[in-house]
Amino acid sequence: MMRLNPIIKREIEIKNRSLTLPVAITVINAVLFGIGIAGTSAEVLQMRTSYTLDYGAFLKIYVAVILMQFVMIMFTAPVLTADVIAGERERGTFDLLLTTKLTAGEIVAEKLISAYINMAMIVISGLPAMLIPLMFGGVHIQSTIVMLLILLIEAFMIMSVGMLVSCYCRSSVKSIVISYAFMIALTAGPIVLGGLAGLFSSDGGNRLIYLTAIDPLLPVVTLLSAQIGEGSAIPETVYRMLNGTPDAAFTEHAVLIGLMVQAAIAFACIVLAVIHIMPHKNLRTAAGEIELVHKLIQGKKSS
Repeated sequence: MMRLNPIIKREIEIKNRSLTLPVAITVINAVLFGIGIAGTSAEVLQMRTSYTLDYGAFLKIYVAVILMQFVMIMFTAPVLTADVIAGERERGTFDLLLTTKLTAGEIVAEKLISAYINMAMIVISGLPAMLIPLMFGGVHIQSTIVMLLILLIEAFMIMSVGMLVSCYCRSSVKSIVISYAFMIALTAGPIVLGGLAGLFSSDGGNRLIYLTAIDPLLPVVTLLSAQIGEGSAIPETVYRMLNGTPDAAFTEHAVLIGLMVQAAIAFACIVLAVIHIMPHKNLRTAAGEIELVHKLIQGKKSS
């Protein structure tokens, strides 16, 4: 029988005792189902009066549900990772954690995995809402499963950033605020910078549009554009608005490129988090403080 790691088991038990996870699942699914059911009901009512079936309208509902779920992930992930390390410091238990046999890498990995398990539960629970528009066709269920996997990958990247912020912060509230700031910078930053650069670029010469590869929205929007039959029309429209013309290879493989770049960002965040909480770093600090106290004592004795 498989046994959970003690840290993962403890974190899961703590989350299960609190109302954070069930409240998050309830609220997110209520919003997603509200969009799906309300939109579908309105289109069915319209169909009854006009005697025509507009598949495009159901595709728009599907897009709205997916984008709303992505927004919910961005707002939920920082809450789940804010107290991973920062909370330990607030409770005064972080130093005790460093005295265990666990390495810094194991602490970061296991804390991140335990938080990601809860995030994955939230994302997967939204699958029924994603399938509501599919009752009338337009998108295959296989496409919806692929989109769900993309959302799970994006959630891991976002939580990796939250983990890094949590390692550097000493309070959960500060960690949440800075994590939200990072998410806004990653999502809106490439568009804003690309737009500013586009004002001073010749026709189609803005090369800063490639910064969109770090934007978590790029894989989601590009895949959505293909699933609703628009090909790469939606991202290309954004590039034209930014006065840029990307290479055909970038446009064709935007989903894969975005995922690879964001996986590199997640890996870098995890490595930096591990380096920051390495026990030997704290030991060096403690040794320096002991040496300073020793010098002060010697100075008092000599005086």
